[in-house]
Amino acid sequence: MTAFLTFLFLTAAIYDKPLATWPGKQDAIPNWDFQQLCKVSKNTAALSEPGVDTSSWHHAPVSRCTLMGCLLAEGTYATDGPDGLWYSDNLDRFDQSPFTTPWVYRNQFRLSTSPKRHYFLQTNGITPAADLFLNGKQIADNITQSGSYGGHTYDITALVRKENALVVKVFPTNYQKHLAVGFVDWNPYPPDNGTGVWRDITIKQTGDVFMGPVSVLVDMDIHMEKNTNRRANITVRAQARNLSKRPVKFIAKAEIKTPDGKHLKTLTKTIRLGAKDSTTVELPAKIQDPQVWWPAAWGEQPLYSVQLSYSIGHDTSDVSPRTSFGIRTVSSELNTHNDTLFKVNGYSIQIRGGGYTSDMFLRWDPQYFGYVARYVLDMGMNTIRL
Repeated sequence: MTAFLTFLFLTAAIYDKPLATWPGKQDAIPNWDFQQLCKVSKNTAALSEPGVDTSSWHHAPVSRCTLMGCLLAEGTYATDGPDGLWYSDNLDRFDQSPFTTPWVYRNQFRLSTSPKRHYFLQTNGITPAADLFLNGKQIADNITQSGSYGGHTYDITALVRKENALVVKVFPTNYQKHLAVGFVDWNPYPPDNGTGVWRDITIKQTGDVFMGPVSVLVDMDIHMEKNTNRRANITVRAQARNLSKRPVKFIAKAEIKTPDGKHLKTLTKTIRLGAKDSTTVELPAKIQDPQVWWPAAWGEQPLYSVQLSYSIGHDTSDVSPRTSFGIRTVSSELNTHNDTLFKVNGYSIQIRGGGYTSDMFLRWDPQYFGYVARYVLDMGMNTIRL
């Protein structure tokens, strides 16, 4: 099959702005230079030093892509037309040999470093496994960073500079051996077997107190008639970890907004942590007459939102993205036939749905997924099996 070679740029688009410029800020690595390792160097650590010439590499102008997804984003291959992957049996005749050896992804980025700040590299999914290198040092091997859904947080504070280089060495995927995203009989196997950085890698800055992911627990009376007096109890939760070698006192503050974006409540709590200690922060609240979330066929799906922050004195240490949540209850039980019965807000619901599969090259398109979800609703279904 003829490759569509385009030379739109000599290197991946240079992102001049520093990443993670304030505490709580988290930015994805914006683009990648990538190449077969055997074509560049066997010294992967050296490739992660700033200043390496990658002008002869492939260049993907996206933050996340499998190897084939990157090559498609670059324009090396196309999916449509007589030479496209989807045409006739072109996919069967595709040369898969380049994907039988390791590849490397590389990005060079800037940071506005400060001695009072901490920096973290967070992975969210690399297929099937990867070695990670930053500024000439290995920060993870393919035993730790393993599995398509393997997400990890690595403290890179001691390694960061103003100019930084990250290298991700990915290994060939074997569906019979690795924990990898595959399709069984839903799709032909992609030529690269889904190998690569298919979810964002992010850089995050914090102060001395680090915040884990935010969740919201909801508890309310069941059998919620739409016009009756009701109340919901919610609990905003997140981990807090003291990164310093001394005890610290900080304030956790959660700002809750209504579904139409108006201020609803501010919750605060003062917490003390010992050196290198951690705890789970919980901020409870009561919401009177909440706007209840219902399945699509039963009503509306109003979403509240919360943003959690940790501050030490007058300085912000960490802050979460604004997180949406619905006020509802979901429960299940077994009947006498050993079937699982589901209830939403205390009412039994018949689960009607269909399976969903990703794009063959694991490319995420929110607009396209919106169309898929709308089709599901239009067919009278209430569930998508992921």
